[in-house]
Amino acid sequence: MNIGIITFHSAHNYGAMLQAFALQKYIKNNYNCNVKNINFNTDKDIKAYKIFKKHKKIHSYIWEILKFLHYSELKKRHNSFELFLKNYIDTTERYSTYEKLIENPPQFDVYISGSDQVFSPKGKELNAYYLNFGPNHIKKIAYAPSFGYTSIPDDIKEIIKKLLLRFNYLSAREKSGCQIIKDLINKDIPNVVDPVSLIDPTEYRKISNPVKLKYENYILCYSLVGIKKQIAIACRLKEITGLPIVLIRDTALLPIKCVDKIIRFAGPREFLWLLDNAKYVVTDSFHGTSFSLIFKKNFFSVIAFPEKADRIYSILKEIGLDSRIVYKPGEINKQDLYIDYEAPSEKLQAKIQLSKEFLHKALQ
Repeated sequence: MNIGIITFHSAHNYGAMLQAFALQKYIKNNYNCNVKNINFNTDKDIKAYKIFKKHKKIHSYIWEILKFLHYSELKKRHNSFELFLKNYIDTTERYSTYEKLIENPPQFDVYISGSDQVFSPKGKELNAYYLNFGPNHIKKIAYAPSFGYTSIPDDIKEIIKKLLLRFNYLSAREKSGCQIIKDLINKDIPNVVDPVSLIDPTEYRKISNPVKLKYENYILCYSLVGIKKQIAIACRLKEITGLPIVLIRDTALLPIKCVDKIIRFAGPREFLWLLDNAKYVVTDSFHGTSFSLIFKKNFFSVIAFPEKADRIYSILKEIGLDSRIVYKPGEINKQDLYIDYEAPSEKLQAKIQLSKEFLHKALQ
């Protein structure tokens, strides 16, 4: 059996690239089949991850000038992502447009639309990620897609409904996604885990790359968007524990008060090591939260955008760790630092097992 996965496999984003790696790895490890990621990568996608970018507004060039100060780190980060893609993710030939997917569809027995926000109603390539290409006889599976929102705009509901009806098997990463699909096509579908949870932590430790730090114990801060709120919460944790703050953020180009070390060069392998070896984790990222659960870290999840927070709420509430969601520094107290993972891990493992059973049924 030959399986083609389409997802955001080439994005220079830790969660996006690692979930692509994980789904491919899990299927390869458990099924006798050939698995590749369909290399759907537009020119716009490639430009988005260049270190230096063109801008129309003059003040934006100041940002580009600041990048020169940290060019070696940013270049190292860029190369680390490209090397990870080359060495750990098998891909087809490149498809630069949706039209090319239509003209010469990848030859597989099964198409899987992978995880991350591939079903986002604001996505510009809905037809590609909703598998609207290839012969009708090819089995189409959606594994853990996210809409990124809790509702669909009325003007595109009919479009998404028609696209969903093309799938043989559907699932969703968030319960809100299950409800969206239920409302659109009147079908109950399973709520499954993100692909990063399908494989064992040892698989990640095999590929993680150590980072030289002068700190044996540290608070890792991984921020996607809500840096001010997140840093404030990390600083509160620093007050309680006395530990230094290590921030992973390539766009932090100036020193930040309270932060002891800014890591701008980390690729996916360094990200795994830094998170696995942290004493505490503070993050506004869904995948930052997911890897905290995988490595059983003492973590706090910060909500940057409430309208897009269901992906974090969904998994933490289900396993009984929604108390780890914080909104302001004063919510963190000394007695809240440690997590007893016994009950949450049992609940998470049960959900992982149901997710594997869904995938097994779909692939059979």
